[in-house]
Amino acid sequence: MSTMKPWIPATAVPWTWLGTCLLAGACAVWVSESRAMQVAAGRGTPTASEAVRGEPRVQAPAAATLELIPGTVVSVDASRTSLVLSGQTVRWHPTQLRLFHSASGTPAQVAQLRPGTRIRFALEPSPAGDASAAPERRIVLIYLETQP
Repeated sequence: MSTMKPWIPATAVPWTWLGTCLLAGACAVWVSESRAMQVAAGRGTPTASEAVRGEPRVQAPAAATLELIPGTVVSVDASRTSLVLSGQTVRWHPTQLRLFHSASGTPAQVAQLRPGTRIRFALEPSPAGDASAAPERRIVLIYLETQP
């Protein structure tokens, strides 16, 4: 049996481990610094470890959700931008109103609102903390369910 001579001397093994550890540490520092620059520049979201270190976390504002309310059109008055739904007059927003056919999702027109049309509608979000403005909210979204 022949013994092969190692190509790395036994005294060099500790130095190779040290070199590997130094290289890994340098890479870790480089990656964490580049991640911090991305977060600071707004190109990334902070991770849990960044939040623990006390770095500020940017939160997006909460989006207002619209609740769809079912109803049946009794009458339409386009000149006053209003509908009568189950005996109650409700105005629509003249510039923000969006109409869609529920089944196909295609855009619809105000002229397609006729008495007897079943709809789902959403009112504009109420101002935060102002309960007095709730009755004056206007319709901003209408889905046409069925037409007579």
